[in-house]
Amino acid sequence: MVEALREGRNNVEVIGTVKKVEIQEKDSKTGRPMIIGSVTLEVKEKNKVSNIRCKLFSFKLKNDGKENGLYKGYKTVMDTYKEGDRVQVAGALTINEYYNQSGSLVSFNEVKAVFFNRLEGEEANKADKAVATVDLVIEGMTSKIDAENIPTGELEVDAFAVGYNSSIIPIQKLIIAPELAETFQNMYVPGSTGRITMRINNYAELEEVEVKQDQQAGFGSAERVESDVVTNYVNNLEIIGGDLPYMDGVNEYSPNDIEQAHKNRQLTLQQLKEVATPPSTPPTGFGNAATTNTATPQATTADEDIPPF
Repeated sequence: MVEALREGRNNVEVIGTVKKVEIQEKDSKTGRPMIIGSVTLEVKEKNKVSNIRCKLFSFKLKNDGKENGLYKGYKTVMDTYKEGDRVQVAGALTINEYYNQSGSLVSFNEVKAVFFNRLEGEEANKADKAVATVDLVIEGMTSKIDAENIPTGELEVDAFAVGYNSSIIPIQKLIIAPELAETFQNMYVPGSTGRITMRINNYAELEEVEVKQDQQAGFGSAERVESDVVTNYVNNLEIIGGDLPYMDGVNEYSPNDIEQAHKNRQLTLQQLKEVATPPSTPPTGFGNAATTNTATPQATTADEDIPPF
C-alpha cells in the first residue's frame, strides 16, 4: 500500500507555435467516452528550436455524470487549432514508464497539458519558452563526463518530485550548466528540498565540419574542402534557477518522507512489472502454436529512445 505524502508544487508553461495536432475522441476499455492526444509546439529560444509535445487526456463526463470542462476545451483544440497558431500551455511535469517486451524499463518525463490558450493580437508576440517550476528532492549529483572521459563542467542531478496520490516522479536527464554548478552544489546537499526551475530542451544541434574530398575531375589541386553538417540531439531538463532550500518545517520532505518515497517508488515498479507484457514466445515449429499475450503497454512512442516532450 502506498503511504500518503504531500503533493509538491509542479507547474509547466510552454509558449510556442503549433507544429502538429494529434487528438482523437474514442471510448475507453470500459466504454467511457474520452479525448486523448497531444499538441506539439515549436519553441524558439536564441538559436535553438525545441519541439515540445504536450499530452492531454480527459473523460467526457465526470463521476457525477456532468460534462467535464476540460473535455470541451480539448475538443476545441482538436477542431480549431492549426499549424502556425501561437499557443500558451499550462500543465505539469509527469513520468511515463512501462516495461517493454524484453523486460527493460522504458521511462521518460513528459508535459501533461491542462489548459490551452490561443495567443492573438499583441499576446502572439510573447516570447517562446518551455519551463517547469517544481518542488524537487535532491538526492545527489555527479560531474558529467564527455566521450573522451573529460569533465564538461556540467552536473548530472539525481532528483524526484512527489505527485498526485503520493506518486513519485523521477526527473530524468536533469543537468545544470557549469556557470551555476558550484552555487547549486553549495546550496543543495543530498536530501534537501527546494523549488527548482528547469528549461525543457528537445532540439537538434548542428555543427559544421570541414571534410577534405578528392577532386574527381578538372585541373590543379587534387583535393578540396567541403562542409558537412553533423546533427546531435539534445533532450534533457536543464536547471536554470531556484529558491533557497526549504527550511520552514512545512514544505521540505523529512528523511522519513524520503524513505517512504523510495518505498512508494519500488511498489510502483513492482506493479508495472505485474501488468507488463511478457516476452513474445519464439516460433517452435508448426501446427497449433502457443498464443502470445499482446497486451498494449501503457505508452508507445515512434522512437522509444527519444522522450516525446
